[in-house]
Amino acid sequence: NALQADVAFSGSDKDPVPMKTRFGASYKSLWMVISGEARLQRAPGGGTDKQFVAAAEKVFPSLDKGDLGLRGSLGAGDNEFRQFTAGLSYKIQKIQFDYAFMLPLGTIKDTAGNHKLALTYHFGSATASEAAERELLDQQRQVRETRAYKSPGGAAALNDPRLADIKKQADAGNFSAAHKLLLDRAGDLLPDTSVVDLSRRLATVAASYPALAPAGSSRLRWEEILFSASRDFIAGDDTKAMRKLAYAQSLNQRDTILSNFMDRAGELARITPDRVPADFGRGLVEYKIKESDDYYAKKNYPEALRRLEEALELEPSNLVALKKSGSCNYLLGGYARALADWEKALGLETDPEDRVKLSKMTDEARAKLGKPAGWEPPVAAPPPAQPAPAPAAAVPEKPKEPGKPDVRAIEKLYQTGADNYSKGDYGKAADNFRKILVLDPQNTQAKKALERIIRLSQ
Repeated sequence: NALQADVAFSGSDKDPVPMKTRFGASYKSLWMVISGEARLQRAPGGGTDKQFVAAAEKVFPSLDKGDLGLRGSLGAGDNEFRQFTAGLSYKIQKIQFDYAFMLPLGTIKDTAGNHKLALTYHFGSATASEAAERELLDQQRQVRETRAYKSPGGAAALNDPRLADIKKQADAGNFSAAHKLLLDRAGDLLPDTSVVDLSRRLATVAASYPALAPAGSSRLRWEEILFSASRDFIAGDDTKAMRKLAYAQSLNQRDTILSNFMDRAGELARITPDRVPADFGRGLVEYKIKESDDYYAKKNYPEALRRLEEALELEPSNLVALKKSGSCNYLLGGYARALADWEKALGLETDPEDRVKLSKMTDEARAKLGKPAGWEPPVAAPPPAQPAPAPAAAVPEKPKEPGKPDVRAIEKLYQTGADNYSKGDYGKAADNFRKILVLDPQNTQAKKALERIIRLSQ
């Protein structure tokens, strides 16, 4: 009211409407509005009355149940102006219901406030913002429905009900037929980027192996691993797939089709596959164990353990890898993992002498964990003495007591371990001290020396 209209009853009088000024600011996002307002008005006494109001509104959208909105405000100012308002709205299609409650604060006693209701019908077509909101909600619904059918690599998973027939062909090893079915269904599935990624993976497999023999048929070991790797690759589990492909290629190094397929899969997965050197002559598991031995000799126990874990991922029941993995875990202080590895190896070991050694090693790991000793190998009873004629001057040799450790062997091992320790060769020193504990699990000197080496290696 910049003109300040005169509302006097007579022409000789002047009664202009007081000047009122309002300043406001608002922030609006897709589902929220925050606003503030400042009101300035000339008071009857000649001063200026000031009032400030802050308000906010939050909308909770849904796809088919309408939009629910909550709003509220607080106001304060001169002349004991205090006010609180709250309200809500519900909008579905073009119909909107609104409710508001206004309560003055600090005014006349027993003031109960005001309630207001409104019903609105919106005519015309949807606005641009409403159309954008609807599109975003549709995209959100699509993402929510397909989230459970995404693979770790971002490709569409075959457990999606829309891909049931494609999954059936892939499970049977008919990768080319599965890819053709996916292309035929592309019009109904696109523009989903996960479907595009799945199509690329199926095409990569089908280009080298249009069909593979299904499970249960007579296949070689490398063919079984290849089939499993192809399924993992299609499912988006790239790390596991590339490791299996490298294993299959190491078992069939002369197959150029397999080698080229591994390279193309590695490019799509952005993972450089492992390759066994041509002059090695054995598989990937044996090569990983060899790499572990090299790191072990350099006292790099974490890397040695990592190579063994990669080997055990390919062959979980590899006896050599289990034994060595237990030793690395023990040296690194992982007694629980060492115990688990040695117990599994004990169940696979068939050699009686090695079973005795493994049993003592598991008992030592249990002792570190404060657990009772486990299986004890039966001690064979000494054979009965056979009477034999002997010269009168010959002194009969005193037999060793059963179960008593060889003191000389222990002293020799301890001295060798101490020499290796003084030279800085902690790996060989630890091996000698562990051999002592196999012979005498309660040898305190060997225990302390081995614990000292473990601390230095960490």
